[in-house]
Amino acid sequence: MRNGIALTAAIALVLGLGFTAFAENEKPAKAPVKVTAKKSFCSKAAAKLAVSVRSNKCDKTAAKLLVTGIPSLKCNKAAATLVASVRAAGCEKSAAALIVKAASGCDKSKTVQVAAKKSFCSKAAAKLAVSIRSNKCDKTAAKLLATGIPALKCDKATSSLIASVRAAGCEKSAAALIVKAADACSGCDKSKTVKVAAKKSFCSQAAAKLAVSIRSNKCDKTAAKLLATGIPALKCDKATSSLIASVRAAGCEKSAAALIVKAADACAGCDKSKTVKVSAKKSFCSQAAAKLAVSVRSNKCDKTAAKLLITGIPSLKCEKAAATLVKAVRGAGCEKSAAALIVKAAKPAAKEAKPAS
Repeated sequence: MRNGIALTAAIALVLGLGFTAFAENEKPAKAPVKVTAKKSFCSKAAAKLAVSVRSNKCDKTAAKLLVTGIPSLKCNKAAATLVASVRAAGCEKSAAALIVKAASGCDKSKTVQVAAKKSFCSKAAAKLAVSIRSNKCDKTAAKLLATGIPALKCDKATSSLIASVRAAGCEKSAAALIVKAADACSGCDKSKTVKVAAKKSFCSQAAAKLAVSIRSNKCDKTAAKLLATGIPALKCDKATSSLIASVRAAGCEKSAAALIVKAADACAGCDKSKTVKVSAKKSFCSQAAAKLAVSVRSNKCDKTAAKLLITGIPSLKCEKAAATLVKAVRGAGCEKSAAALIVKAAKPAAKEAKPAS
């Protein structure tokens, strides 16, 4: 009897455990919580930010770029530290990686896109370089730079840049210096940069005419007037006198013209369009001189011969000088040498000649 009761209890226990296990298996399983993968900061935006920060030499501006690009980066100290790290990075890729790391936790959708800063226009820099190198006036060169690079407001930096550009070996290296200086300025914007036309050199043809006029004119005052008319910006009397001496002493018209071009280009504000064309003074006509020589030599009356010379050479107003010339012409060995004497006597007439306009 007891064995039967024990057996029944054992069976009941086994059945109870089985029902419990079955019931537990039938309970509905709870759905797992979905964890969205955290997205990293946009690598493209980081790359642009890295370029902007590395190309900007101003710490405050660079920090502002970071704070704008990474809204969650509100701490100025953290921004300053990141700026230093980004600049010290070996390349743009590693710099961008630092920005991505610092921006972890930032939301891409809230991140403002910061355009990478473009370098200063190389063409504008080349034109500026030519203008500055061809202009000898420091003030004018400084104005050209201020117009071309509005952000370059420091006079000391401007003077230093002018000296560097002039000392550069060629226009290309001079332009590179301008690009570097412009990129270093915070706020430089290519779209706001005024195009500065390269200054043209003084007209070589006008210089050649001026050179002939000065070399054929023995009067310093008249030569000075010719230069003042041909180069309006050449206002210094000392510089004018020095240039006249140099032009006369030059070996040929070509080298004399080159001296005029150089002097004219050195003047601030010299403008080819405002330059008055000066026609080269021609020597006394050799044919007219030959005819005069024949007339004087064939005429035995001194007074008539002197009148012929005065009529033929308007500047020869002195009768005494005319009489002396009559004797010289008659005493010459031939018509050719007599004509040469007349040409020579007619040259001083240029002293009273007015510059052609």
